[in-house]
Amino acid sequence: MMFDQLPAAAAPAEDSRALYDAGVEARRNGDLSKALPLLRRAAELRPNDADVLLQYGLALYGAGRLDEAAEVLDRAQALSPVYADVTLARARVAAARRDRRTALALATPLAEAGHAEGADFVRQLDRPLEGADLPWRLDIWGTASDLSGGREGWNSQGLAIGRRQGRGSIALGIERTERFGRIDVYVEGTAARDFGGWSGWVSLGGAPDADHRAQVSVAGGLSGPEVAFGGGGLRAVADARWSRYPLGDVETVRPGLTWSRGRVDLEGRWIVTRDENGDNRSGFLVRGGMEATDRLRLEASYADAPESSEGRTLDVQATGLAARWRFNDRLDGRVGVLHEDRSDGSTRREATVAFTRRF
Repeated sequence: MMFDQLPAAAAPAEDSRALYDAGVEARRNGDLSKALPLLRRAAELRPNDADVLLQYGLALYGAGRLDEAAEVLDRAQALSPVYADVTLARARVAAARRDRRTALALATPLAEAGHAEGADFVRQLDRPLEGADLPWRLDIWGTASDLSGGREGWNSQGLAIGRRQGRGSIALGIERTERFGRIDVYVEGTAARDFGGWSGWVSLGGAPDADHRAQVSVAGGLSGPEVAFGGGGLRAVADARWSRYPLGDVETVRPGLTWSRGRVDLEGRWIVTRDENGDNRSGFLVRGGMEATDRLRLEASYADAPESSEGRTLDVQATGLAARWRFNDRLDGRVGVLHEDRSDGSTRREATVAFTRRF
């Protein structure tokens, strides 16, 4: 129930206080079935009391009712913007909803101000997996495609290794691609940094003696702080890339928005490209993901946008589906399929298999 729907009922102070005290005691003793109704009633009687809302939010968090906990704690923070315990509780809820970026954005200022629990929480979040210190990541993938018209299919194989340290990370990847019997080897290095509410990344790559990949490519991206919207978190994002292909330079800018709530996330991008002939093209991309279970994530995407995958730019309509399976804390696997309708009249179907190993 939204808190603006709760009645601001008048009640004797001793009644609401008794409910609050009993609810807090029950929560601290781990008896959430008793604590929740007591604290809910206290919140109904005292809807503008940040302490009451904090305790009710913590009880909801303990019961795994994360969306309700986030709503209650947001209300408490609006009443008391500098209440550190509320901020930390919101960070814990964000982490439980698998929104690490928001959790860090909330908890990092507490840690920097000397808040001991906030500092401990940030150190926990700086670990790539809960309860484990696994700073390294290895990604291995392969794709196979077939094209209409009897043309020779495409395939690629690649691997990337990265290391995370604190709020920064670096990665180096190499990919072998084959297009119509011609082979390119593309190498790219990436560095990323989380600045609390903001995060950014840069990359530099290229393929010596390139046939269809970029000879040189420079890119960067930025993600802004999260704002509350629609019961979840909304962010502005943007990235840009300049690439030199054998046929000419291609420049692309992709501003957009991301939104997440609980186990669901969505993204939309506007894609603007100046192609190798100096012509301006534009399109869009939408995609979404859902944590169907603790192990299974489902993803879908649709794009109607320019693409330069052959060294020349075409307008492409692409539909993709994928599933990611978490085998354990160290190993993930992903399978995906993609269908493209291309502006040269051809179609392409692609299958992808990928694995991620942390160590």
